[in-house]
Amino acid sequence: MTGSRRFGVERWLSAGRAVFALGLLARPRRVASAASLGSPLPPSWVIRLLGARMLVQSGLELADTDRPVTELGVAVDAVHAASMLAIASRSRHYRRVTLASAATAAASAGIGLVVLRRAR
Repeated sequence: MTGSRRFGVERWLSAGRAVFALGLLARPRRVASAASLGSPLPPSWVIRLLGARMLVQSGLELADTDRPVTELGVAVDAVHAASMLAIASRSRHYRRVTLASAATAAASAGIGLVVLRRAR
């Protein structure tokens, strides 16, 4: 079975992430404010940096849905979630937006783990 058939869910997740990432790159404040839960936003360059990381990750996953790429995506999402939790624990100012970002990254990592488990 080919990677694109085995990892259909991963492709949809990656495509959705790519669309969101493009929004963060094109209109960082507008798109991030929709996900910020009313929290103050970090500088636009930080939002764009996250968008660029997400776009690269999505591009790699869309180009190659083999197991090692999916595993790398899960690891990147897990590290992102952990880093956002660390920031949230130290910054009241950005707490809501970092918790929202952590939750999204953790959900993405979780979906990736489910996809990997089903592909065994």
